[in-house]
Amino acid sequence: MSYSVKFSNQATKFFRKLPKDVQDRIRDKFRDVAIDPFRFLEHFEGQDYKLRIGDYRALTDSFK
Repeated sequence: MSYSVKFSNQATKFFRKLPKDVQDRIRDKFRDVAIDPFRFLEHFEGQDYKLRIGDYRALTDSFK
């Protein structure tokens, strides 16, 4: 089973401003997450889950 990953408008704008190599690393990580999310996601206080990607953190708003 594969999951889908959707970005908020704010996240998309931030992502587009990042250097190309960082974008590639983040894109690769989200491809892995779409295949097996619970291998990479950790519980995060105040949100559902967080994903660590180097110096960056992605927070989920809802997970279904």
